[in-house]
Amino acid sequence: MKDWFWAKSSKGRLIESSLHILDGAIGFGLVTGVAVAAAIGQLILGVLLGVFACGVFFRMARRAKARRSPP
Repeated sequence: MKDWFWAKSSKGRLIESSLHILDGAIGFGLVTGVAVAAAIGQLILGVLLGVFACGVFFRMARRAKARRSPP
């Protein structure tokens, strides 16, 4: 069974097998490609907005810390 996967780690095999299952579901028409693309797009957008929010938060925290300490 190890010869069926390209990935060497167990985490990689899990990801690869889930992608094979998703590919089969798309092939049978259980899931449309548009729905998968929309879900991936929302995931990417969420990650980008989260990174932006963390950057804004850390910048505000740094400004507040600099304002508290006298020069």
